[in-house]
Amino acid sequence: MEKLRYELVRFDDLSEHQNRFWSSLCRFQAEFRNPYYQMEFTQCVNAVRNDVFVVVASTGEQTVGLLPVQIPKKRSAVPVGGKLNDLHGFISKPNQEFDLAEMLKQCQLDSFDFHAGQVESGFVNVQTYEMITSPIIQIHNHYDAYLRNTIEKSKTVKRQGQKTRKMIREVGPLRFEFNCRDRQTLEHVLRLKQNKYRRTKTFDLFSVRWARELLHQVFDDQMDGFGGVLSVLWAGDEIVSGHYGIRSPSTLHYWFPIVDPEFGRYSPGIQLVLEMCREAAAHSIREIDLGYGEQPFKYKLANNSYQVLCGSVSRSPVTQFVRQKSHFAKKWFKSTPAQPLVKNLVRTINPKFGQSMYR
Repeated sequence: MEKLRYELVRFDDLSEHQNRFWSSLCRFQAEFRNPYYQMEFTQCVNAVRNDVFVVVASTGEQTVGLLPVQIPKKRSAVPVGGKLNDLHGFISKPNQEFDLAEMLKQCQLDSFDFHAGQVESGFVNVQTYEMITSPIIQIHNHYDAYLRNTIEKSKTVKRQGQKTRKMIREVGPLRFEFNCRDRQTLEHVLRLKQNKYRRTKTFDLFSVRWARELLHQVFDDQMDGFGGVLSVLWAGDEIVSGHYGIRSPSTLHYWFPIVDPEFGRYSPGIQLVLEMCREAAAHSIREIDLGYGEQPFKYKLANNSYQVLCGSVSRSPVTQFVRQKSHFAKKWFKSTPAQPLVKNLVRTINPKFGQSMYR
């Protein structure tokens, strides 16, 4: 097989042919239907950062793969959007393999770290730390069947009707908007999320300027079925739950959910997702990707899942070893009883601890 050539190209300098190649694969190959693969997502990141590139893999004059990245540190690449990107990999035709060690060498990069690489992405010569399950809700046009099956498997979802009726009696009638375009409502939902970060001593992602600018960029740029989707559930005049997600023509990716803690006893977040599923088909959404992670509510709502890879590749064996051990040390620490106490202490002393992950 002919050896691939890898070239690091600024996003703005891609050729018209490469842009058409990218758009065509996202349109016609199911594995690239997720919004993070869309060219419009990279375009939005490029609008708020100055370090967005695309690794172009080719044989001769033929482009065979594209990997959008950003380079926040000199010669160290991560997927475009960094930790805000929940699914990534080479955009290519099926069964194509990409030697990432060779990619680093040819592109003069020191490392590439990924946290949600698609299994089908064709990465070879990498250190994979673990595979993580990413739950998904597949709806198509069968909401009633989805709800019936979910109620059968989950007592939480089965009890939601009772909680919602109680919320209607005590707070007010429900009103749901799948794609609210009101900027003030968006700011209210993001403020609730920011308050939760502070309340739970979690790093405030919205304190990172480029990250907050990206959310607004995605919200404003509604292009060819791509864009930010703000779903909101009211009870009476109160916003009890909201979700700011990102969509492609057929997939909505779960991004920033929030519940007003004043109404948490009614579990309005569950009701919000059910309302999103009910309305999805009317907005051409066939599936809601809940994203990788171990939150129990995702598995109560999901009816399918897929696997993603977490790992890295580095030109330095020492750096590779340190990153691997660091990954598993962090994972072990998160499982210990001391983790909440240490987290609260560290975040109280230094609220910006963790900011380096979003540079």
